[in-house]
Amino acid sequence: MPLSFFAHRVRALANAATVPLSAALSGTFFLATLYLQEVIELTPLQAGLAYLPFCAALLLAISQVARLIGALGVTYTALLGLLLTAAGLGWLARLPDHGSLWTDVMPGMLGVAAGMGIGLVALQHAALSDVTEDDAGTASGVQRSVDQLGGSLGLAVLVGTALGGGTPQGPDFRAAFGRAALGVLAAAAAVAVARASAGRSTRGIRS
Repeated sequence: MPLSFFAHRVRALANAATVPLSAALSGTFFLATLYLQEVIELTPLQAGLAYLPFCAALLLAISQVARLIGALGVTYTALLGLLLTAAGLGWLARLPDHGSLWTDVMPGMLGVAAGMGIGLVALQHAALSDVTEDDAGTASGVQRSVDQLGGSLGLAVLVGTALGGGTPQGPDFRAAFGRAALGVLAAAAAVAVARASAGRSTRGIRS
């Protein structure tokens, strides 16, 4: 793969931001399921059914991405997705030691679902921007690879943080979700700074 492929700032940033977002998604799936079963004491079937609202919110968010990109542009749509995800993770970072599904877990899960649906699709759109027929396959492969890398890091780092070699307790869940939220906020900050920098460069050229 030619290193010049990564010289495209929009594609490079989109791929970089995908890593913490995918890490948060994989970590949320695992940790939320663990919390539902170990803390709230749902059965595996009940825990699975608890994800139905998550799936509904995710599908609804994905269905609105094209409209949002048309209204806001790719960058601001990606920012919206990242911030919604961070808000959902922030909610989950306050999970009590003995919580409930509907008041403690579900609001955060819905925020993560909406943010993921919007953010990942917008970042995928940005990661494939300005590709030619020659590098379209490379761009798609890189985006898929960083998505998988993020998922692996989420399981290794966030879940490893929560488990700590034993059964996770409330503080462990809060710490893991808090770290995930910080990672997504860092990605959002990087996207915002890049957008502001691009805007200043454009104004400088026009002047």
